[in-house]
Amino acid sequence: MENSDTIILPELSMFFSTMFSQSGDGQSSLLPCLHAAQDLYGYIPEKAIDEISKNLQIPIEKILEVINYFPLFFTRPVSKTILHVCNDPTCKLAGADAVFRMIHNSELGNTVPGETPVEKAPCLGLCVHTPSIYMDNGMFKIPVEKRIQIRNGFGSVHSKTTIRGENRLITHRCGTGKTAGLMEYWSSEGYQALKKALTMSGENVISEIKISGLTGRGGESLMTGIKWEKAFQSEQKIRYLVCNASESDPMSYKDRVLMEDDPHSLLEGMIIAAYAIRAEQGFLYINGEYDTAYQALSRAITDAREAGLLGKKILGKEFNFDIELRRGAGRYVCGEETAILEAIEGKCGIPRKKPPFPTSIGLFGKPTVINNVETLCNVPVILRVEARNYKRIGTETSKGTVLLSMMGDLVNPGLLEIPFGLTFRELIFAICGGIPTNHVFQAAIVGGITGKLIDEKELDIPISHENLRKAGLTLGGGSIIVLDDSRNLINILCRISKFLAGESCGICPSCVNGTRTQFELLNKAKSKQISPEDLRLFRETLHMMEKTSICQLGKRASHLARSAYQKWPTLFSQTVGS
Repeated sequence: MENSDTIILPELSMFFSTMFSQSGDGQSSLLPCLHAAQDLYGYIPEKAIDEISKNLQIPIEKILEVINYFPLFFTRPVSKTILHVCNDPTCKLAGADAVFRMIHNSELGNTVPGETPVEKAPCLGLCVHTPSIYMDNGMFKIPVEKRIQIRNGFGSVHSKTTIRGENRLITHRCGTGKTAGLMEYWSSEGYQALKKALTMSGENVISEIKISGLTGRGGESLMTGIKWEKAFQSEQKIRYLVCNASESDPMSYKDRVLMEDDPHSLLEGMIIAAYAIRAEQGFLYINGEYDTAYQALSRAITDAREAGLLGKKILGKEFNFDIELRRGAGRYVCGEETAILEAIEGKCGIPRKKPPFPTSIGLFGKPTVINNVETLCNVPVILRVEARNYKRIGTETSKGTVLLSMMGDLVNPGLLEIPFGLTFRELIFAICGGIPTNHVFQAAIVGGITGKLIDEKELDIPISHENLRKAGLTLGGGSIIVLDDSRNLINILCRISKFLAGESCGICPSCVNGTRTQFELLNKAKSKQISPEDLRLFRETLHMMEKTSICQLGKRASHLARSAYQKWPTLFSQTVGS
């Protein structure tokens, strides 16, 4: 039970009132205030909720609605230390279930009040360091030989990711196991692209991005320059820039690496984008589980302000822009761009219907450009090397390099930065060393948990927008998980479908009911108890989800199961009534 003697400390009340006075809109300050209360108390006590309600002028029931929507907020006291064992598909393949059982059965699993309980958690973004846990704002890999020695330490808070690729345009400062600070960034041509941009007009910066052929790296692959242009051409004077750093797919970690290792590259890309579209305020919405990245970005933003790179009259020019860093609090669907807008506005992160699109009616009803981390990190590169040189890299319609989180049954997993045009076979066998000894390739999941399975016949497809479209594929969040012949595909599908069923925002009946039905039918297939009628329902469910859901979660939640049904029909053997 909550302690009724909870005291609201003066600094917390001051934080609440300051947030309200700065924003002028209490609702949009809600998530930062909830995080502040939870950071102080370890949970959000009733008295803190009352204080938030009073300072931000929001009804208590609205605050509780938001708290209950986001899984990382707690309204009851929790233990001082919680071990969050990553429960995503990649960590499961690496033995996360065994790690959970080991800790749960050890002395660390004793849930004495104030001690250290263990619980399963969504993806921690350490997909190349599997299995992983989150503890006391630190994320760690658990080596096999130390899986019980949790308190003795087993890794670094700042993980060192292996990065491969010959054309490392945006990752050349990454993979060192430390954050590149402002001085290091500045000494390697950092913020030189911004200096160049400030000598150009906003229209010319947009033109350069259009000429480069840069497309979004968040899944939709839209032309970045065209998106900027639409916002720039709006008659509205107030415009916003939002960075989608909510890397919520349980199979992707590329954006986490960029933010932890090279945060100023992202900030420079945001500042240039804001200058181009004439935005004076930006928001960077980051995954709530990414504490190391959050701290790195917080320091980078402070350093940039002190150096005159953010704030009023940036680098002495008539250009004002600042960035507010916003922490999410869980929810896979908050990776969707309009759900992020809702969360920043202090509401439940539920996707909006489109149209209207954010470039016309976005954050607070104003034109808004939303780009993801990798996209924005390409912007300084383009201005530095010039668009005509950048567009020489890649294929006819897919320009530049792309980051791919390579995981699973590989000799050398890791993060790749490759030019568009290489094939899946080249990635898996030439760059990542192929499949471990005594096993062969069975399948690969391309595009994350809402992507599709490919088989051996599809390994020679070139990775480019045009070729992937022809094959009915998308890179999504840029993840590829390779599965050898020892893996049970139907088991993996069941795990992923269970995750998706729990992540629906609840708005679309086709998604809510469809993801649950998909999970139930896949479990029937797993136990060889699926009937012809079940298969008919399975096909209808997949079709309905894809056609009637509002956002990409609902539309694509069926893709993985559909691709498995098409390529491995024996997984769905009719053993009942056949």
